[in-house]
Amino acid sequence: MRAKKSDRQAHGAWMTPTSLATHFARRALSRWIELPSEPLGERLRLAPDPLSAPPRPLGMPSRLLSVLDPACGEGALLVAAASEMADMFALGAPDAEHADEEVRISARREARRLILRDIGRLGLIRGIELDPGRAAVARASLVALTGEPTAGDRILCADSLERAWPKSDLVIANPPWLGGMRISGQLGDAFRKSLVRRFPTMRGTSNLAVAWILKAAEQRCERASFLMPIGISQGDSRQAWSPLIRDKEYVIVEAEKNFAWPGDAAVTCCMVHLDRCAT
Repeated sequence: MRAKKSDRQAHGAWMTPTSLATHFARRALSRWIELPSEPLGERLRLAPDPLSAPPRPLGMPSRLLSVLDPACGEGALLVAAASEMADMFALGAPDAEHADEEVRISARREARRLILRDIGRLGLIRGIELDPGRAAVARASLVALTGEPTAGDRILCADSLERAWPKSDLVIANPPWLGGMRISGQLGDAFRKSLVRRFPTMRGTSNLAVAWILKAAEQRCERASFLMPIGISQGDSRQAWSPLIRDKEYVIVEAEKNFAWPGDAAVTCCMVHLDRCAT
């Protein structure tokens, strides 16, 4: 059973629209796979059938990648990541650059189907979600996408701030957004105090979303991409995670700031892509 929209947003959970999820997953994966640079507005106006697009030069990795969303909700980012990865790898299929358009599209479509099957069979798409109903939707979505009955087995129903994260090549997340003054009101004083004990830099008005950046650092994630409110770049929120950059534990390899959330929500967002520094 799905949580009501008002209940989700009261606790800081914003479902990621498909266009934004696709763009975000594409940008996160593009740090592994070379893609052409396009303006944000153009990237959000997606072609209805990416398989019909002309061939793009790619710097392909040698294997499919494992992806973790530690705040996966109903799986929008995980579905987008699996779909984008399949599209990218399908461009390297035999006949994917055939001169005949019909042959080219058919080759890419079949390659995409087989790649999605492998992604599901190998358990490369992983998630953690606190709400059992939303976790169940995420599992079903991955099974439907890949055609593999076990594709959703790596979706765990748990508190991702309290448990260890499965090791993965890439972390992507749109974690709950709650301003510091609202955390106690929505989640209780005890939660707020436990959060500060766990992550001592999260003081004052630090946004709840920052906790997932700090947790990624605690888990020593190599690459992590976050979709977050613009407020994480300001005030107490910035102070909470800026030591990771200042102390050269992580480097910001790409950031997109000040763009509007698609649809009716009056929310300004940013994307931050982090790489762990070599030690």
